[in-house]
Parts: sequence; structure tokens; C-alpha cells
Amino acid sequence: MLAGAVAGWVAPGAMPALASAATPPLVGKVIASAAVDRAVTDGAGTIALVPGVGVIRTIDAATGRATDTDVSSSCTSPPAVVTGVGGGQVLFECSRPHTSSSGPSTRFEPRLLDVATRAVHEPVGTAAMIDDWDSATFGSVHFGGIGSAGIGWDGYAYHGGGSGALDPRTGAVVGEPQVANEVTDLNAPGLVTTLCAPIVRKPYEYADEGSGEPSFDPLQYEAPYALQDGPETSLTLQRCGSTRAIVLAAAPHGVPQERAAELAAGFVSWAGAAPGDLPLYVYKPACSVKLRWLVSPNTSVGHLTGGIVVSETFSGGGSTWRVRRISLDGTCRRVTAAARVGVSSDGRRTTSTARSGTIMDAPSGATATMPAPTSAVPRIALRAGRFLTLATGASARGVRWKLGDGRWRSATGRKTSWRLRVPRSRAAHTLTLSLRFTAGGSARFDLRVPRTEG
Repeated sequence: MLAGAVAGWVAPGAMPALASAATPPLVGKVIASAAVDRAVTDGAGTIALVPGVGVIRTIDAATGRATDTDVSSSCTSPPAVVTGVGGGQVLFECSRPHTSSSGPSTRFEPRLLDVATRAVHEPVGTAAMIDDWDSATFGSVHFGGIGSAGIGWDGYAYHGGGSGALDPRTGAVVGEPQVANEVTDLNAPGLVTTLCAPIVRKPYEYADEGSGEPSFDPLQYEAPYALQDGPETSLTLQRCGSTRAIVLAAAPHGVPQERAAELAAGFVSWAGAAPGDLPLYVYKPACSVKLRWLVSPNTSVGHLTGGIVVSETFSGGGSTWRVRRISLDGTCRRVTAAARVGVSSDGRRTTSTARSGTIMDAPSGATATMPAPTSAVPRIALRAGRFLTLATGASARGVRWKLGDGRWRSATGRKTSWRLRVPRSRAAHTLTLSLRFTAGGSARFDLRVPRTEG
């Protein structure tokens, strides 16, 4: 689940830390080389991080402009953690003096930094909410994630917990909706949004009435998509108006998965499971392309329009974080182009779409999985002895082919232009093409070919 998130959030922000072994450095522009903590994003165009204790840096992703604000005077000790950014505000933890029945002390309270004015203020109602939860047995409340209308909260106590959102202007509090077609929404005026049909939340299998456990599995909603997740369910993506759910990450036999999934800016990210380096995935539903990286220890990810922000630390707790921005602009265009081959012979032309394949997408540094084909295998009539010309959508360093169960042969050519001589065949067969891309990766293409006797 997102850092500080609650079940059912329409959530901006960053994924929580992912554990892994060291890996080669990622591509992208480094925007902070020694941040105090991981960066957070608003799912659109703002990045927030702590470059030094007591200082909050906001970065406009569109212009690259960075602004530093010293917020240490508002707290008893300089803040070191930002827990969300959204709606033009940065949410951070601030230590404040507090007097309780046991005497004077300090406690962490949320504060907001206005990105435009650089003023710091207290969200209305949070101090009273902390008092209420602290009065419960083993009680506490955490605030994390912020949108244009509200701040998310998670409360825990011995006799139950809860989650929901708070309006920082009025102090109004809402809990998690108890109907299947509504979710908490930090950007909605009423802090609740109705899901588009036919999307509904799945009941949480082990919820006990009055226990404070969530009534539904976690769901993130950003129209027109909904991301369903759960402790023992598959990670699935569903679109408004459709009952079809795309399985992004399966939960084999109900085994709980730590996926750190997020839906924001029109795409999904999540972590895979591995004994060493962890795979980090991005799925772009607009083109059905999946991207994959290997991430280093304690990595977190935030979404932007057209990219991701990756924070890495390499030495465990207390170390600094390197923050980089990776652009995903153009990935759909590049990968879908690589997944197509133009075929021509004797004036006949057709296009074949990859039946399977991956390609290294150099600008993003990701290994891209090509979308599953949505059309039937194309058919083309060929004459034996004539040449079949191939125009590949990405540069290839080699093309092999075979007709039916025949032996593999090599086509001649270079980069995006290849050709092969059509063999004689007395029956219809499948012509299989195997491409090895210059950038890395390979793909398979099929063509239905009738008899080729000349």
C-alpha cells in the first residue's frame, strides 16, 4: 500500500520502501544526490523532498525550478520527513511541545507548507484527533497523503482502528465508506467519490464486525481506472464500463504479496517478489505496455505526468537518498512501433503484430514487454523464389525465420530493412519470424502463408 495510505484512497504520493540487494544504477536525471529521506510526488507535476534537515524543497516538474523553504522554526526539532504533497501543499511531520496527564513532552503533529506562499500552518482538527486516538488503549493516528481537499489518516488502537480523510480547512472527518461503490477521495469536496459502473470494491474476507478492520480490499481509483489489491488477492486493473479485469500480479494460492502498488498519472507501478534484486514494474494501460527495472535496497517510487521519481538508499536506515527522475514519455510509441513489422512481396502488403516479445527501451532504461496481440495472425499470398521484404519498427541485429516445422534460416539485411527468399511449399503454413533487437530483447511474429508453388 502507499506510504501512509488507507484502504480505498484515490491517492497521490509515493510507494513505501522496497527491500532489495544492490543493483546497477538506474537511468534518469538525478535531482537530489543526498536527500535526508525519500521524495514524494503529487501524481501530476510537483516533487517534494528534504535536502537537509529542516528544509523542504519543492520542484516544479514542468520547469525544473526548485524552491527551498526552511521550516525548522515551526517545530521543536528540525523536520526530516515529508509524508505527502498535493493541492499545492506539502504535508510534513513536526515535533511540537505537548502536555498530557503524565506531564510535558513532545509529539509529532502534521503541518502544511503552502508551495506558492511558503507559509507553514496547522491543519484544522488534527491536534484534537491526535488527542482522541492517544486517549485510547495503545492508540495512535498517522497522517499521510494529501490532495486538494483532504489529508488521509490511519488510526490504530487495542480495540480497533480506522481510516479515512480530514478536511484541513474545517476539521471535518470522514471514515472509510461502507458501501462497495464508494472510496475515500482526497481531491473530492466531500472527500468521497462514487466509482464508475461496473466497478465495485471486493469485500475483505476476514473482516470482523466492530473490529476496526477494513470492510473491503484496498482499491485505488483514478477515472477511468481502478486498481484492486488485497492481502491475499491478485493485483488487477479494471476500466470504467468494462467487467474485464487485467491481472497485473497474481497472488499464487492466496499467498500475501508485498507489492507497494500505486495508480496515479494514468499508469500503475508495483514491486515484484524476488530473492535478490526486486523488479519494479510500470504498466501503461493506454498502450498495454509493461516496463521493468531492477531496484536497489530501500527504493520508493512516486508518479508524475509522463514519468516516475525514484528514491534510492544503499546503506539502510540513517543513510542519505539519491533521487532521480525517469521520463516515460514516448514509451508507448517506441514499444508499439517495435511490436510491428511491415511485410511486402510482389505488391502485396500486410502488417504483423508481435505474438510475444520484449525490447530494451533505452530512454527509460526499462525492459519493455510488448502488448498482447488483439488481432488474428495476418495472411499473405507468396510466390516461391520471390523475395519477402520486412520493414521492422525498431532496429534489429538479426532476423531468423522458418516455414511451418522447417529449419530456422537467417534473413539478409540490416537495422530496419530485411528480406528472405520464399521457399516452395505445397501446403499452407505459418511463417514465423524471430527478431533480435539492436537495443536488446527479441520478438516473434507469425504470418499465415498459403501454398507457395510458383
